[in-house]
Amino acid sequence: MATDDLLKELLGQGQKKQIDPLQYLRIIWRKKHLLLIPLAVSWVIAAVGVNFIPPTFVAGSSVAIESDTNFTRDLSMLLDEQASHRQEVSELAKVRAEVRAQDFLDEVINTLSLDQTPLLREKAQNLVDGPLAGADIEEVVRRLAAEELRDRTEVRFGAAGVYNITTQSHDPTNAYLINSVMVQKYVEMRRARELAEITAKGDFSDEQVAIFKEKLHRAELELERFQETQQQTLAAGNPVNAGNVAVAQEVMSSYAQELSNIEGQVDQTRSQLRSLFGVVPTSDRLLSDRDLRALNNKQIHTMVQNLIQYLGINQRRDQSLTEVVEDASVGADRQAYRDRLGVLTGQIYAGNSPRERELIVSYYYRLMLVGTFQELVDTLSRHINNFRQNVSGAPAFQAELDRRKAEAAKYREFLEAFQQQSTSAQITRAIQASQLATRIDIRDHAVKPIAPVKPNKPRLQMVFVGIGLVTGLALIFMTEFFNRAFSDVKDVEALLGLPVLGTIPPLAQGPGKARVQRRKNTLVWVIAMGLFAVLMAGGMVFVKDMNSRIELYVDRVAAEELVP
Repeated sequence: MATDDLLKELLGQGQKKQIDPLQYLRIIWRKKHLLLIPLAVSWVIAAVGVNFIPPTFVAGSSVAIESDTNFTRDLSMLLDEQASHRQEVSELAKVRAEVRAQDFLDEVINTLSLDQTPLLREKAQNLVDGPLAGADIEEVVRRLAAEELRDRTEVRFGAAGVYNITTQSHDPTNAYLINSVMVQKYVEMRRARELAEITAKGDFSDEQVAIFKEKLHRAELELERFQETQQQTLAAGNPVNAGNVAVAQEVMSSYAQELSNIEGQVDQTRSQLRSLFGVVPTSDRLLSDRDLRALNNKQIHTMVQNLIQYLGINQRRDQSLTEVVEDASVGADRQAYRDRLGVLTGQIYAGNSPRERELIVSYYYRLMLVGTFQELVDTLSRHINNFRQNVSGAPAFQAELDRRKAEAAKYREFLEAFQQQSTSAQITRAIQASQLATRIDIRDHAVKPIAPVKPNKPRLQMVFVGIGLVTGLALIFMTEFFNRAFSDVKDVEALLGLPVLGTIPPLAQGPGKARVQRRKNTLVWVIAMGLFAVLMAGGMVFVKDMNSRIELYVDRVAAEELVP
């Protein structure tokens, strides 16, 4: 540039260089081979390469999930758009998590036998032989199949409460079958969960009815026994005195501990019954059988009388508490009680297994023991309190009688309330169960796709041709920028502002030097175009790998049985 400026200064006739668009066009035309060759290479690679990219077909379904919060959500959309958007995002994330869950995908995999895909089993075997040594190959195959399903499945939010679930595959039939079965299984899973929640609410009310029926029955029996026992005890006087009050307290503590142990056994047996039946089995025939009540009252009355005798000094010296209070007659009454329970249980629950019937007998037998020991503890506590207060038994008896009546009345109120709630829950359960088919439904079933969504061949070819065009223009710019020589007479005239009258031929530089230079330029050009072709081919291979997936094996017979 210093020579050019000096020349213009010496001539004094230089002009400022003006921007001439035609000049750039002339440069491009003069070096058009630098543009056309990359353009042709990229077009050929794109035209050939797109035919090797496997097609991707997409099948989609729309699932409507209506909940009790739909009205609240619609109202929130009017009041707070941001809150509505957050709720939609939260619900979409929930549906996505459910669709991508391993347990759900395992069910789809088992239904379609996707774990029989040869490539997946080969890949799983390599993992088991290598980094996952010792792992179960079937579990590894299911995990790989689940990952493939996650990569192929997409969940998007549509309208209010509607979710679009799409599945991709290289085979249009596989895409259709996988999507149809997956959506069908998801709807079944959501319906089953909703029904389980509805049933759980009703089961809670039913369980509470059984519990409070049992408590009311026990409270009424204890009230009845209390009135009979108290009248007899008051008539005979208070058996607790200054000489045996310490022994009475010790005996009361012993029976309180025994009562606690039996209550723990009752809770354990109740849990076993719930695991077998869902709720604790209850029957009015067991709770109101006259023979059972007579045997129970008899053994309690005997134990109370024996307990009063035990408080005597002579009896305490010779025999233990258990020998005196729980004598042979008490044992016989208890065995008769258990036998009667077995007979009634065999009649009421004839359809159940012997083990289940024995568990029911054991449960109600332990309930009888709880009531028995509770009566002994209450009797001793009442006598001890009466002795300490040094008053007659009438005021304490009346207070205890009022307490027991109030307790029975409370349980009766709870029982009636839960019975009403149970009836209401059964009605609600029936209504909601009948509405599940419309609340959770497939609004738009999947269809077998006709045309692939990928690859978009024209657009991909345009991208590669555009890369070739940009590359050619960049080459022209670089060669023009780094070449400081005049390319023709017009460049000199433009620089000097004078017409050129003639040119001097270049001096000879040897017969073969120009040829050698041309060969070097040609070699460099061929190498550059070769590298460009390799890069473009590598880009096409990268695009092909991005769109290539393992073709899953699908049990089409099993899938078509589920597809409506």
